[in-house]
Amino acid sequence: MVAAGLARGDVFTGPAYSIAEFLSERGARGEYAYFTELHVLYLLTGAERPTRFVHPALIVNEPILRAIDGPEATTRAEILSIFEKRPRFVVARDEIFYLERRPEARKLLGEILAGDYEEAERIESYRIYSRRKTGHAPPGALSPVGGKEPERVP
Repeated sequence: MVAAGLARGDVFTGPAYSIAEFLSERGARGEYAYFTELHVLYLLTGAERPTRFVHPALIVNEPILRAIDGPEATTRAEILSIFEKRPRFVVARDEIFYLERRPEARKLLGEILAGDYEEAERIESYRIYSRRKTGHAPPGALSPVGGKEPERVP
């Protein structure tokens, strides 16, 4: 990839640069975006991280989550926390390597994407999702209020 870019006189090649260009053209700078891989995209786009973890795979490392957030911290809670910030964009592959052993986390992410996001573009093996104008609260974000039927938390 680098050699091909050098031969063309273009060293900025590969999916990260193509995705960054796509997102930058759509105003990602300063907006929350969630990148399940290619965390260099935060630097390239100026998008804000919806999680304190720089490397995306850390959300499945529950010992690290518990060390930072306490003994009750879970991958599910971190995913819900990410999507409570309503990222405008999400970039993900169909198969996310660090979720292979976490089918419940993969299912939750899939439900959130299906409910609140639409595919805006596909660049190589990456899908770029854009938040729908009207979306649903993430699964699990229901909160009982005064014994009444649960309400969706905005």
